[in-house]
Formats: sequence, structure tokens, C-alpha cells
Amino acid sequence: MNIYQRLNKTFLNSCSKIDKSWQKRKRTIDTKLIILFLMKIISGKNNHGYAYIFNEIWDDCIREKIPLPQYNPVSASSMCEARIKLPDDAIKTINKDIVSVWEKDSRPITWKGHRLFAIDGSKLNVPRKLINNGYRVTQKTSRYYPYAMMSCLYDISNSIIYDIDFVNHNNERACAEKHFRYLDNDAVVILDRGYFSYYMLHQVIKNNLNAIFRIQEGNRNKVIRDFSNSHCDDAIVTYKPSDAVKSDLRKRKLLFEFPTITLRLIKYFHEDVKYILATTLLEQDYYEVKDFNDLYHQRWKIEELYKLSKSILCIEDFHSHNEKGVKQELQAHILLLNLTRISENYFNHRNGDDVRDRVDNKESLGKKQKLNSKNCLFFIVKHLPLLIQGKLKKHLKSFYYTLYVLMARMIQRVRPERHYPRKSMKPRTRWNSFDAPIRI
Repeated sequence: MNIYQRLNKTFLNSCSKIDKSWQKRKRTIDTKLIILFLMKIISGKNNHGYAYIFNEIWDDCIREKIPLPQYNPVSASSMCEARIKLPDDAIKTINKDIVSVWEKDSRPITWKGHRLFAIDGSKLNVPRKLINNGYRVTQKTSRYYPYAMMSCLYDISNSIIYDIDFVNHNNERACAEKHFRYLDNDAVVILDRGYFSYYMLHQVIKNNLNAIFRIQEGNRNKVIRDFSNSHCDDAIVTYKPSDAVKSDLRKRKLLFEFPTITLRLIKYFHEDVKYILATTLLEQDYYEVKDFNDLYHQRWKIEELYKLSKSILCIEDFHSHNEKGVKQELQAHILLLNLTRISENYFNHRNGDDVRDRVDNKESLGKKQKLNSKNCLFFIVKHLPLLIQGKLKKHLKSFYYTLYVLMARMIQRVRPERHYPRKSMKPRTRWNSFDAPIRI
């Protein structure tokens, strides 16, 4: 229970500091209540309005005897005004503080002494009014809503989100460069096709990081092309940019000096598909080829994160119609997911250091099992007032024991290697799909 006491204390302290930055006097609606409201409303799939959420929060707090700022729920208009006044980086700061507390309280899982991270971006449909903020509608389609890109820095070993970037362009590399600032020295970043370039390699080395890139087929660099056509599966090469790449980087004023980079290229086949990886982990005896197959496969966890966000929490069902409000809901979404993952990790640790260690004991369980993340998420949403709004030890104690009892019932059998053709069987409506040609 100590972890929840520290999380609660950190949350209250962070909210108190943020309150001082935007409140000139004590108000009924403070930072703590705004964030609780946001995390509640983003989990409702846009089915509930402000008044319903406030009534739910007030009922939960009255039932658990949690102090409230006033007897009756606040009005929707008051919350709208308070959201506008909340600083832009408030929720991001709270998330950073909570992740720091989790790091100090636990021992994050590492791979051969390295923290493992993945970076990837995903497009989101955003409210129509964001066109005024530079968000664009895809050309030559019948789409009505503009799109944005959300890039995420994800700890794939511990399932913790460290940073997100919400932008109105498609440049995933520019977002990845921002994420590098949040990584400690010697961390390993796993990146999919589309990220590999000389400039990205240069930035990885400049920030004292390690990277694993998947290289696209048809790469025009001679060194990579020769390796792809050879029978070698592991080689250390000297990588240098072509004259065209140098000219482009000079024009964009990104680089003016181009040192050669020592790079390791790895090739393997998985289900008849050829994978070519480029990495800065050069020690061939310590980092074996078979390790990289497993490492790159772990990158899929960030894709599962996007599935959870889009399909289960319906992240694209924004309640706000302005850029600031949309970013607030995204940050609250990340904070909610991190609180869920911290609870899962804590439960795993309390029940045998790790579910994977616990369930590998075939004599006791017979089959591998894991926590049901979706049910765990909905449990956290339901009991958020105990964790966030509660100030007394009895509130946290109630949250802890309820969590422990219910999570023990959320264990399910692991079903590995499940993959099906990505074909939707959902009945189509009479409306055009997003990719349909524009009407003339």
C-alpha cells in the first residue's frame, strides 16, 4: 500500500503547486478536481455529459465519505471556464512526477542493463474546428474531420508511457527527436520503418543512446543494399550519407558536418518475411542475433497500446472542440493508463515478483496466465476518487484492498501467437468510407 500513499501524496503536492500558478484565490474547482473529471469523462466513450460525470463523482465521494468542495455538484459552465485557465503543461507535469515516484519505488525491468523503449506515431481524427489551428483534412477523400498525429515514447518492458507529442504534421522523426530528451544515457530505442536515416542515427549517438531500426526494403544506400543482397546475417559496417542526403541536410540547416558512423546490420527471416535491422549495439558476442528478433517483436506492445486507446477507450471521441481541450484530454488519457499500469506492475510484484515468473511454474498452474488489462483499467476508473480525491489513510486502504481482491479475479489464460487477417467484419453503413474518392 506504500506505493499508493506516495502516489497520492505526490499527486496532491503537484496539484497544490499548479493551483498557485493559475489561482489568485481559493476556488471550488481546483486542479485535482479538473483532472479527476477529465479522467472520468474520457473513459465514457462520449456517451455522458458534464452533469452526469459530476453527479457520479459526487455520489462516489459521498459513499466513501470523501470531503467535497461543496454540497451540490458544480455546474458544467464552471468546469469549462476552469479548464481554459488550467496551465497547458499541468497534467504532463503531474504524469512526470508520478512516473518518477514509480521509478524510485520499484525496480524497472531492464534488458542486459538497458532500459527498453519504443517510439511510434499514430493518426487521430480530431474535431472539425481544429482546422483553424493548422490541422488538415486528407486531400482527395470525402473526409470531413481533420487529422493529427500522436507520437508516443513507451517503456515496453514496464508498460509505462513517458511522453507523447500531439502535432498537426506527419513528421514522425521530428517527434522522435523530442522524445530523446526524456531518455537516460544508454537506453535502447526500438523504431519501425520510416525512422531510419543518417540524421536520426546522428541524433541517437549525440544523445548517448542506443537504437534498433528496422530498415525499409529498397533502401538506396549502397552499404545496406549490398548487405541485403548478401548471404551474411550479421555485419559491422561503416555508414556514411550520400551526397544527396548531405545536400538536403545542409539546406534544412540540420547538419553541416557528416562523420562516418559504425553500424551493425542484422538480417533474419520470420514467417517468410525478411527483416533487416540496423543497430548501434555493436558487441556481437554480448548481443546475439537471436536477441534482436525477440526485441523487435516486443515493439508490437506499442501497437497494442494504440489499440487500447483507440478501440477500448475511444480516444478520438473528444468532448472538447479546441486544441487546448483536446490536448488536456490526451494527457489525462496518458495519466489514466499509467496509473493502471503501475497498479498492474505492483500486483505482479506482490504476487511472485512478476506474473511471468509466477505462471511459468507449470506444476502449480499448468498454463500461462496474465492480468486482464482492460478490466483492470475499468476498475481504476471506477475507484479513481479513492486514489485521487481521498486524503485520509482509510481511503487509500479501501482502494488497496478492493484492488487486491478484484485483480486476483482478473487473471486470464495467455493465448500467444494469435493473429488474424486485418479485415473488418463490421457491417458497413450507407455512408462513404474515409478513403472513398471525393464527390465532384
